[in-house]
This record gives sequence, structure tokens and C-alpha cells, in this order.
Amino acid sequence: IGRRSLILTSTAVAVDQWRRQFLQFTTIAPEDIYMLTADSKRPIEDCERRACVLISTYSMLGFTGKRSGDAEILLSQIQQLEWGIMVVDEVQVMPAKTFRTVATTVKAHCSLGLTATLVREDNLVHD
Repeated sequence: IGRRSLILTSTAVAVDQWRRQFLQFTTIAPEDIYMLTADSKRPIEDCERRACVLISTYSMLGFTGKRSGDAEILLSQIQQLEWGIMVVDEVQVMPAKTFRTVATTVKAHCSLGLTATLVREDNLVHD
């Protein structure tokens, strides 16, 4: 799509599943897919001019405590860049407070929430 894409999901396993699906079903170069997890914190190269996909978890972006140096650099890049789309996978399990934190720190032109769950049991569907 020629724009930066941010994918948020609930677990590190899902992060890897998204990465594998991008590799299988798109023409994006593997080096243009970034992951922000406990085990992967590679800063975005040439971030001002290059389209890429970054995949992470809600908790990695919503965490407010102390971070490692690499994670701080990558989080700073995420917050400073403009994203074409933010895709929120399994949006029904994303806590409302975390969603608000992420939604206000990430500059995305478009947000897309994905779910197969029709009803949220805590009645926070509007949050």
C-alpha cells in the first residue's frame, strides 16, 4: 500500500503469525517487517522515507514503565512517525484504557479493529 502499517495484537505468538502471513501473501521485503516484542526490538531503518509494517502487542505499546534502550528508541519512532493504518487484531480483548493510550500516542490516518466476537461482556464496547 506504500504507507507505514502498524499491526497490534494480543500475544507474541500472534505477532509471529502476522509476520508469516505478510511474507506469504504480500510482496513486502522481509527486512521491511519489524516486530516489537520482548525478543525483537530492531529500530526502523530509514524511517522517514520508507514504508514498512510494524507488528506488536497491545501491552508493548501501552506499557508505561521503564523500558530497555532499544525499546525506547523504537517506541519513540512509532510515536513520531505518521502511520497510514493501524490494524487492531482481536480488538475485543484490548483493554479500553490501553486502547486510549495507544490511540492517543500513535498518529494513524486510519484505524481498523478486527474481531469475530459479537458481544463484549464488560459493556465497554463503546470505549
